[in-house]
Amino acid sequence: MNAALQSAPLAGVAEALRALLPDGVACAVRRPETCTAPPQPEEMAAIARASPSRRMEFAAGRAAARAALAQIGMPGRAIPQATDRAPVWPEGVVGSIAHCSGCCLAAAAPSARVRALGVDVEPATPLAADLFELICTPRELAELQAMPQAGRAIRAKLVFSAKESAFKALYPLIRHHFGFEAVEVSVNAATGRCTATILRPLGRFRAGDRISGAYAFAQGLIITTMVLDA
Repeated sequence: MNAALQSAPLAGVAEALRALLPDGVACAVRRPETCTAPPQPEEMAAIARASPSRRMEFAAGRAAARAALAQIGMPGRAIPQATDRAPVWPEGVVGSIAHCSGCCLAAAAPSARVRALGVDVEPATPLAADLFELICTPRELAELQAMPQAGRAIRAKLVFSAKESAFKALYPLIRHHFGFEAVEVSVNAATGRCTATILRPLGRFRAGDRISGAYAFAQGLIITTMVLDA
């Protein structure tokens, strides 16, 4: 487990996530190892055959999601898993759940406020160099090569996380999977903002459509968000 997470509360992660999201979007963070809230009965089928660690992460993710829902006036709601493994949010809500070792987080908003929402969290560790070409488009690879070598692998991990957030935002609207090559991420290190540009038609989205995002580093983690306003 990440040493920073093991020895410190997750208040810094929660604060960073909150700062990345626009007004009207609620969020919450939970640590799997200390979360005692069990899944609701409607959610149990999703983890019937899961490992103990997966059960902990699932329970903590759902607990974080329920905490976010409570902030927008929808306490106690179950969030079951669909056959495609996507969370089924209550009607009138968009949301996203993410987890890594030691940290689960979630965000939710009324669909009248936000059209699409994606969040991701990853350890702030270098991405293996042999994965660069799998994750990155030619333009993204060129930008990595133009950077000082010491920062390339962390930037590549950030690009990976931003694409994960973009996928989580887009998937509920298009309901089909797409690869890393379908979206290109631009990062503005001066502002902490990022943008995902769609490179080919994806359902109702056209090539050139963009999703606005943001990122932060907190307690040894990379946190990314992607939001489409309603």
